Amino acid sequence: MVDTDRITGAAKEFGGKVQGAVGDLTGSKRDSVEGRAREAQGAAENLYGQAKDTVRDAAETVADTARDLGGRVRDAVGNLVGSDDVE
Repeated sequence: MVDTDRITGAAKEFGGKVQGAVGDLTGSKRDSVEGRAREAQGAAENLYGQAKDTVRDAAETVADTARDLGGRVRDAVGNLVGSDDVE
């Protein structure tokens, strides 16, 4: 699942690029500067969303590994005591 910060960040970044380019073409320093600032803000927001996705994925991997390990330990204890119903 993609974080919403990535989506809104990418949209702001694109909008900023467009505004900056329009400012450059029309000679509007205000649009050019505002566009570059908006582009930078969007890029930062996108990176923040990517970081959140990375942390979420890592947490899911750790949880999956812990569940798998718990099952393996339960099976190993069951094998040692000769029972399949170890809780």
